[in-house]
Amino acid sequence: MFFSTVELPEPFRSALAAGGAATVCDCDAASPEALFGRAQARIAVGRDLEARADLVAATGSLPEACRIELAWLDLRAGIAGGRVASALRELAEQPTLPMRLQARAWHVLGLAEGKSRRTPAAVDALLKAAQLYRAAGLRLAETQVFDTLGTVEAARGRLDNALHFYAMSLVDKALLGDRAGMALTLGNIGRVHLRAGRYQQARDCFERDLEMAVASGDDRGQARMLEDLGRALLGLGDLAGAEQQLTRCLALADAEHFEDLQFFARKDLALTRLAQHRMDEAEAELAALRAWLRLETEPYLRFVLEAAEGEVLLARNDPRAVEILEDAADGFARAQLPDLEISTRIALAKALLAQKLTALAEESLLRGIRLARSDGYMRYLPVLNEAMAEMELVEGAIEEQSRAIEAGPSAAESSYIVRERLGGGAFGEVFRAYDPQRCQEVAVKRLKLDRLYDVSQRRRILASARVELEAASRVRHPGVVRVLALGTEPDGVAYVVQEFVPGRSLRALMPQDATSDPGMVLKQLQQIAGALSALHEAGVIHRDLKPENILVREDGSLVLVDFGIAHVTGSRVTDADHIAGTVAYMAPEQAAGKRLDGRADLYALGVIGYEWLTGTRPLRPRGESFREIAKDLASREPPPITEFRPGLEARIANLVMALMEKNPRRRPGSAAEVAGLCEELVVCDQ
Repeated sequence: MFFSTVELPEPFRSALAAGGAATVCDCDAASPEALFGRAQARIAVGRDLEARADLVAATGSLPEACRIELAWLDLRAGIAGGRVASALRELAEQPTLPMRLQARAWHVLGLAEGKSRRTPAAVDALLKAAQLYRAAGLRLAETQVFDTLGTVEAARGRLDNALHFYAMSLVDKALLGDRAGMALTLGNIGRVHLRAGRYQQARDCFERDLEMAVASGDDRGQARMLEDLGRALLGLGDLAGAEQQLTRCLALADAEHFEDLQFFARKDLALTRLAQHRMDEAEAELAALRAWLRLETEPYLRFVLEAAEGEVLLARNDPRAVEILEDAADGFARAQLPDLEISTRIALAKALLAQKLTALAEESLLRGIRLARSDGYMRYLPVLNEAMAEMELVEGAIEEQSRAIEAGPSAAESSYIVRERLGGGAFGEVFRAYDPQRCQEVAVKRLKLDRLYDVSQRRRILASARVELEAASRVRHPGVVRVLALGTEPDGVAYVVQEFVPGRSLRALMPQDATSDPGMVLKQLQQIAGALSALHEAGVIHRDLKPENILVREDGSLVLVDFGIAHVTGSRVTDADHIAGTVAYMAPEQAAGKRLDGRADLYALGVIGYEWLTGTRPLRPRGESFREIAKDLASREPPPITEFRPGLEARIANLVMALMEKNPRRRPGSAAEVAGLCEELVVCDQ
């Protein structure tokens, strides 16, 4: 089956309709219509230069039809899409243009806009083309629009949408008996597999497509499939096979002047040589590409070349790799080519790390991770996380937007899927949830700040909390829970995502009497102090240290959670249980709203130690409001711990009471110092 915007004479009409384009490529063409028909046959088998000559010769009699197909050939040759689009739009919008010509103009315009990464304009043009083809009863032409829509969706990472359009096209072409069109769509499906890293499935598609191209005599189709096969084999690690297919592609592309395929075959051949450690040959291929580039080619091809050149320089440990890879990554970002940008940012991070620029390497990978977590590119996260681990870099908290927290089968694909509610209070709720992007269970704390603050206050408080939580997220200590993300739901509700720690809170292990073993308590306080020291070194103050915010893992180790969250509750909490449960552990300077340092957490640690050893808190809050309770706790001295635990060793009692000094200057100087003191006391106790 074949669609043409011109009524073709014989033998071109029948040959093209029957899929026999190769049989009429060298027939005589005495009329403009015959020239157009021969051009179509030559395009079908990849003889683009001869086709272009025929179209130029027929332009005087068939100006609109020839202009459209010449624009199509320009796109195939790598001419910039923006340049092609500007010429086509004026033609497509001519109201007097026949419907099939108008539809074809919109179709090629959509291709041009898609190549220029103007996705909304591309989709708009393609939908107009499909509508016009349908109105004209040209079902086969409509299937070709489905292919183009699939290509546009694949380019922006929507692989599921791309497969939908390709499937629709494939079925319609099968019903219409369009064997050559089915081969084209099969190749597109293979390229979706290639983008997704499913190299064996891509290979299956390309091998079958190659058979169809050989059977139909389609030289360009053969060259395209050989190049795609080479990429698939390169992904599978079959370097000899990749080299063979790419070399065959290059020979055919050189002979038939398929310049775009020459470019990609040489680029992938250079990467294959690189993987084979044949550096000089890799550089020779890239040098040939650099000479080939010209001003009117798609700008992104220059960045494709730079990315490959950067890889070679990186393999040679050449510091120039940093500048070249950085330029390529920025170019891909401007061209909205996330697939290429992400892989280039990984290479750039390696180049930066080789130059001992660790912070910049981390930043490069984090930009890749943020991009991969946007719609359509989650498949790259395992590669990026592997790179982070390989380079021993630390990922901080990711700032997210518009991810919902939902329960049940109706939850959106990107949502946090609620498993159970773990608790809640005046400022929000905590859930155990599954994160489909990270493929792990997490704890999600939803912060309902609208109950406590107006809009401007919420922004200020969240900004302050975000700085501290971002710093905390980079702490790697077994006693500190990982902060994974900060974000807002579609309705504007803020949330914090943390590592989910199965187990109980420390409260469940603390007896309500004075029966706990002092040596065991000291060991646990040493763990907590060690974790606090890691936080404090990162510039983070917990601010809400209490037994409920210390979890006990299944192996008995302790882990701190909910640090930084006190930023968002402050003195506006009205829930009585939360007041009683939090203020009892709050240092006087914190209750008074003064500037804090890590010694505020040491006060809370002292209260925990007192309560753990005696079964009672040092002070019971008095008052009806936060302010009254805070003032009372700041002014009253706690009774000596020995009143509730007679016989407790003096050095242990002195340490606990020193931690609870009202004046922070009289407390131990740091959490690390407290951890050391606890260790000394444990050793002495033994």
